[in-house]
Amino acid sequence: MLGYVMKRLFAAVAVVAALVGSSVSAFDLVDLRKLEETNECVGCNLTNANLRYANLAHANLTSVDLTDANLTGVNLAGANLTLSALDGADLTGANLNGTNLTEASLQDANLTLVRLKQTNFTNAHLGDANLTGTKLTEANLTGAYLGGVNLIVSTLTNVKLTNLSGVKS
Repeated sequence: MLGYVMKRLFAAVAVVAALVGSSVSAFDLVDLRKLEETNECVGCNLTNANLRYANLAHANLTSVDLTDANLTGVNLAGANLTLSALDGADLTGANLNGTNLTEASLQDANLTLVRLKQTNFTNAHLGDANLTGTKLTEANLTGAYLGGVNLIVSTLTNVKLTNLSGVKS
């Protein structure tokens, strides 16, 4: 009987150790609470965070790490994401109208059907990002990297497209 209990205890410890070991790339709960309470989280780690349908309008998210975060349907209208990492993030159906993404990285991000009116992508990295069905209106893409970007059935109206890189002429 004691041997059985010890085996079960050992198995439980192994599971806990595996979970703790795999949480290295997870978001910081303190940072998430800070964002929820203040609508500001400068330099925070929100990697892999699930922020589906969150209202983060006008949030200050400068230098935040949102790598692989679930941002489906999130409202980031007017938010500041300067120097932020959104690599691999899912922003499907999000509102990024008036959002500042200057020098942000959106490598492999999913921006399908995202609203991008007056969005600032100055010097942003959008390599291999999916912008299928987006409507970029009066957006600024000055100096942006667009290598491999998918713009199928997207509409660009009065978009600033100067000094682009990664685009074949």
